[in-house]
Amino acid sequence: MTYGIKASEEGYDVKSAPYRHLTFTTEKGVFKLKETLSYSRTASVGRNHWVFSHGLDYRPAVICWIKIGSSWYLSPGLRSDSEWTHSVDNSNIHFYFDNKSDGDISFTIKILIKLWS
Repeated sequence: MTYGIKASEEGYDVKSAPYRHLTFTTEKGVFKLKETLSYSRTASVGRNHWVFSHGLDYRPAVICWIKIGSSWYLSPGLRSDSEWTHSVDNSNIHFYFDNKSDGDISFTIKILIKLWS
């Protein structure tokens, strides 16, 4: 017996739909979590840039969240006092934070590095 998750296009029975009509299946390659990184940072007023090594020789899929105060935000993101984004290359994850406030903003960044299985 096999176990997994499948979702099919509307109008197709998920139990018998051919792969071309599945919108998701765990039977084929899916994202696997390689690593979760977590850092605390303080952004001074203006443009801030941090570099985090991912230890791979190719560009992995990366999802970043930041926590400011008690709220979590997905990257890229925007608030009235700040905005942030990230990019990935063959060695590193680059995180950019634009602090538009009058003082420092402290936050936690959580980075999920995902791989195809």
